Amino acid sequence: MYENEIEYTVTVEIDGVKVHSYMESLTVLMSEESYCNDITINFNKHGWDLFKTLCNPHVNAGQERIVVTVNSVEHKFLLEKRISRADAEERKFYVWGRSKAATLDQYYSLPITDDETESNPWQTANMRASSIINYLLTGTGITVDFRIDDFTVYPEAFSVENEVPIDIINRLAKVPGGRVRSGRDGNLIIDYKEFSTNFVADDPSEEYTDVDEIIQVDEEVVIPPGYNKVRVTGYDELAEDADKSIKIERVDTGCIEPGQEFRVKVYTSPTNLDYTFDTTIGTFFHIGEYTEQHSETIFFTDGAGNTQYPIYSVQNADWHGDDLGAITYTAGFDSIITAEETFGVLEISYTAKYTLYGVIINESGGAIVFAEENLEDG
Repeated sequence: MYENEIEYTVTVEIDGVKVHSYMESLTVLMSEESYCNDITINFNKHGWDLFKTLCNPHVNAGQERIVVTVNSVEHKFLLEKRISRADAEERKFYVWGRSKAATLDQYYSLPITDDETESNPWQTANMRASSIINYLLTGTGITVDFRIDDFTVYPEAFSVENEVPIDIINRLAKVPGGRVRSGRDGNLIIDYKEFSTNFVADDPSEEYTDVDEIIQVDEEVVIPPGYNKVRVTGYDELAEDADKSIKIERVDTGCIEPGQEFRVKVYTSPTNLDYTFDTTIGTFFHIGEYTEQHSETIFFTDGAGNTQYPIYSVQNADWHGDDLGAITYTAGFDSIITAEETFGVLEISYTAKYTLYGVIINESGGAIVFAEENLEDG
């Protein structure tokens, strides 16, 4: 070992079972622009037979099942996805998850809305922002390191409608210019973004003083894509080589009362994908297969773009600016390519196909509605 080289010892466990000997790769992302850390574990060809059942993401949902230990320091994650990849010779798979702050987002936490009974404490009394955040974290096992200037929140100036806890926390943090990020232990840190002071100011184009009559000074704030959000991107390959996928959307919004029916759309790639639909609590029933029309503006990079939903058929496609020619797609996928590998903007009208389910939750609490591909053993 070189004089300045640091040696790391890494172990990975899922539900207490050591799995690191069967990994091809391990990726842990810790971003200062996200309230969650996330992990991806790629298993080798032996992993499928050994750990496919262990890595079921619907078991103990919302619990820290993955533990990565680096030189005696533990990093814990939920197990939220299990994705299989197969070829003619072998089947491999990977799992993905986020740190425990993900439980403050949708699917794990119910939306909060102020009501006439004034059940939320900020509806009736002045509260410090830090107190509201600590109230939202009560019972979650998540702590916050509050490093920004605290301020008073007044009932007449603050309200909540259909927001999950992390949305409210993000909104409060931004008031004095703060951000929400994750610590190495998965807990929240609210601080100010640090900027370098090692710069030389250019000569100003205009100078304003307190004796000038300033009518308006425009300012544009540019927030990076994916700021404080988890962003799931699609595939970049040609459609026939693309990964299978399942997209779930709830038809309505707002809180659900026990016994109240709500509806869910399921889009699959390909459209004939064999999958299982279920809910962690309550019951569900199949309603039918339907199609719907969509119109979107698609931005192409290197002759490739993606629609929001899998394409069943295309009705119209018009280029804005440079014409990149005819488009090519495979029904049941969202990928579109052109012969010209350049940039372009396409207005497209297309039909998407989906399956509609009704769901009834008969008890209070959080429910996770999910659809998972039926994987063949072997």
